Amino acid sequence: MGLKREIKFFITCQRYNWLSFLAYRMQAFVWLSLNALFILYGILTVTIIYGVSSGISGWSYYQMLFLIGTTGITVNAVWYLCNPNGLVRQLRSGKLDSTFLRPYSRLNIMLSASGNVDNSTTAISSLIMMAYAASKIGVDAAGMLLYAALMAAGISAFVLFVMALSVLAYLLIRGANFVNGVLNFMSSSSKYPLSIFGFAGQLIFTLLLPIGIASYYPAEFVLGRLSLSSAALVFVLALLVGAASYVLFHKFMKGYVGGGG
Repeated sequence: MGLKREIKFFITCQRYNWLSFLAYRMQAFVWLSLNALFILYGILTVTIIYGVSSGISGWSYYQMLFLIGTTGITVNAVWYLCNPNGLVRQLRSGKLDSTFLRPYSRLNIMLSASGNVDNSTTAISSLIMMAYAASKIGVDAAGMLLYAALMAAGISAFVLFVMALSVLAYLLIRGANFVNGVLNFMSSSSKYPLSIFGFAGQLIFTLLLPIGIASYYPAEFVLGRLSLSSAALVFVLALLVGAASYVLFHKFMKGYVGGGG
C-alpha cells in the first residue's frame, strides 16, 4: 500500500510538472526542440572524429554512436529526475517544508520536485541514436534486455548518488554549483571510452563518480567487450552504490532543519 501511494504521488507530480512546463508553449517548444538536437550533435561529433582521423582505437564508428547514445540516455534521465541547483534552492527557501509533512518519503518528494522535464527530449533523441547504432552493429534482443537491466540499476544508483551529494552540498555550502559542475564533467567524459583515462581514471568513474556503472559498462557488455560474469559484478556494484547512497541521503537529511536553517 505504501509503495502504491508513493508511485501515485510521483506520477501526479510529474503530470503537474509537465503541465506547468507546457503552460508557456513557445518557451517549451524552443527548449524541447533545442534538446532534441542532441542526436545531430552526437552524430556530427563522431563523424568528424572518424572523418579526420582513424578514430578511437578499438572502437568503430557505430560503437561510438552507441556509447554516446547510452551516455545521453543516462545523463538526461538523471537530469530529468534531479537538478542539484534547483533542489538546493528549494531546500534553502523552505519550499518543500510543508510537503515534507505529508505521508510520503522525503526522497520521493525531492525527486518529484527538482528535475528538468525538458531533458526528456534529449533522452529520447539519445535513445533513437542508440537504437540506430544497435541496428547497424547487429545487437540481439537478449543482449539489449540485459543492457537495459544494467542501465536501470546503474541509473538508479547514479540518481541516488546525485541526491546524496546535493543534500551534502546544501549542508556544507548552501549551493550546488559544484554538483552541477561534477555532473557536466561526468557527462563530457563519459562520451568517450573510459579506458582512455587509464586504470586510475576508470576506477574514479566507477566508484567515486559512478557514471561508468550507469552507461559505459552496459554499453561495453552489449558490444561484447564485457563478459556475463563481469556484467553481473557491475550489476551488484550498482546495487551497492545505490544502497550506500540511499543510506547517506537519509543520514544527510537528518541535518536539514528547515528552510534557512
